[in-house]
Amino acid sequence: MDERIAELERQKAQALQNSNNTYGDMLQDNQNLYDKQYQLAEDAERTQNELLDKQLAYNEQVVNRNKEEARKNMETEQKKARNDYLNYINPYGAQAEALGSQGLLNSGVSGNAQMGAYTIYQNRNATANKVMQDAFVQYDDEMAQARLNHDSNMAQNALAKLQAQMDALKEFTQNKNSITQQQLTNNQNIDSEYYGRYSDEYNRYQEELARQEAIRQWEAEMAEQQRQYNENLAYQREQAQRAQQQWEQQMAYQKEQDRLAQQQWQKEYELQKKAYENSAELEDNRIIETDYWNGPINKDVKYGTFGTKDKNGVEYQPDNYEGKKLSKSGYKVKDIFGTGKLFGETGASLDNQTIWQTKDGKYYIWDGSQNKYFEVQLVSRVR
Repeated sequence: MDERIAELERQKAQALQNSNNTYGDMLQDNQNLYDKQYQLAEDAERTQNELLDKQLAYNEQVVNRNKEEARKNMETEQKKARNDYLNYINPYGAQAEALGSQGLLNSGVSGNAQMGAYTIYQNRNATANKVMQDAFVQYDDEMAQARLNHDSNMAQNALAKLQAQMDALKEFTQNKNSITQQQLTNNQNIDSEYYGRYSDEYNRYQEELARQEAIRQWEAEMAEQQRQYNENLAYQREQAQRAQQQWEQQMAYQKEQDRLAQQQWQKEYELQKKAYENSAELEDNRIIETDYWNGPINKDVKYGTFGTKDKNGVEYQPDNYEGKKLSKSGYKVKDIFGTGKLFGETGASLDNQTIWQTKDGKYYIWDGSQNKYFEVQLVSRVR
């Protein structure tokens, strides 16, 4: 008994170990899935932020390039304004020649013109500088908006990462709880199963004890019965010998009666066989008359007919071919061979004749003009 219980304990421990290993692997797989999802969210945020940083850096390069272009435009305009002013006040320039030709070179008109040219020069410098400053303000605004969009997008990426990680954590927790509950249920089932097996083993042990006691009692009873049997054996043998003699006499009488009965049966059988053969010979020699045939009946009618009758009411179309029963194949001649392809001996069309089949996979067509079936080869459309 102890050995059987120990074996059950070993089996139970192995079953629990297998269960824990299985569900432990499932929990590890669930952990690995969560870690991968968590890292994927981190990687996705990092990749998106790297793209945002590159876009911001590119925008900053564009703004700085535009600022440098505005500065160069200002310097070009200021240089051009200075050159125009210097050319205007040059005593040997075109303006001086124009005033000299009018006799106004050293007059008040010349002084006023130079003052006007200087004012224009100053205004052009101021305008060029203002254009550059306005461009700087616009570019700075664009850069500020780019940084704001950059920070907003990074915040959205962080929020998306957090949401993905929270979803992964939720799924991980649900799966872990489900697997843990399944493991607990499975282990409880194992405990329940082996408790039942312990109970069954104990009950079998009790049954074995009861059976051993029953055997002991039976053996004692059998010993007593054997003693009584031995006492009566001589008497029974004598009775058996007498019964054997009577049986042998009865058997000899019965064999003689059976032999005589067999002889009588054989005689009657031979008479019936002869009568049947005479009758069959008469049946096979009958003459039938149809629209297509006038002559001996088909010999296979002795195995059965379809009930088709000739002009005299004789059933003449066999429902078999040489004793093998025929059944409809589901096709007519025209379905397989086409219309106007097969004709009977008298030239009558066989288009509407049924194609019959036997269990051995052969196919036949009844030709009333020959009063017999002829075999046709299997074709692809016949199943």
